[in-house]
Amino acid sequence: INAEYVGGRGSGKMFSGDGAGKKNFDEDTINPLTGEKVASWYKPGQTWDSQFKDLAGTMEECRAECAGLFLCLEDDVLKLWGVVAEQEKQALVFSNWAKMIQAGLMSLEYYNPDTRKWGQAHMQARYAIFRTLLKAGVVTLDSNQTDATLTIHEARIPTEGRAAIGDLLQSLNVHKAVADDAGGRKMYVDLTSVPDEWLALREVVIAKRKPRKQFVQAHTELVGGQTVQLTEWEGSPLNQCEAFTIRFRSLRREA
Repeated sequence: INAEYVGGRGSGKMFSGDGAGKKNFDEDTINPLTGEKVASWYKPGQTWDSQFKDLAGTMEECRAECAGLFLCLEDDVLKLWGVVAEQEKQALVFSNWAKMIQAGLMSLEYYNPDTRKWGQAHMQARYAIFRTLLKAGVVTLDSNQTDATLTIHEARIPTEGRAAIGDLLQSLNVHKAVADDAGGRKMYVDLTSVPDEWLALREVVIAKRKPRKQFVQAHTELVGGQTVQLTEWEGSPLNQCEAFTIRFRSLRREA
């Protein structure tokens, strides 16, 4: 998450020009996606949101998530948070990537097959990453009418996985930087389309959905002036009400 916010969100240069023809970039700059000189940029009054409109939010979420996945593979980045032992690094990387892959599959719940639209920007972004890693062979999906199984090939994360996420991150970065709405839109819409044969998989995901986890904060109370008593509850709506009542029982109700 730290890498995602520091290295992903809001990062990168926006190529732009003013009304007098002055640009904030070298006009000989080569677009790595086309191999040709940069041919588009933000004109006066144009912004990321105004150009990419409905896709601006989800593409930015995807860019940030990709940055987090990519940067967690860098030893220098992990050192910033004190992760230096090889076993710890491997565990952190696998956990990070595995959670993203699972979230990508579970995101199908937020896809509306009637309108062919996504209802949540984060989930569309995670689905894009899931499709990318599936295509790269980092994860294998086996499913039937009642169940779905993901197999993550951990050894491929720093190789095929790194390359695939790096390519996606570069594509998102470049399309944003040069205000290429048409190219970026085609890339992202194609990547986040849901094949008709996956609609049955979506039903499996919905059927396997678990209730949202609830956490009820424990209480500490000084008993008899000397003993600290700890009270804990299982997560449930009823226990939330009880814990809230006990915590604030000493407050007087004002008329």
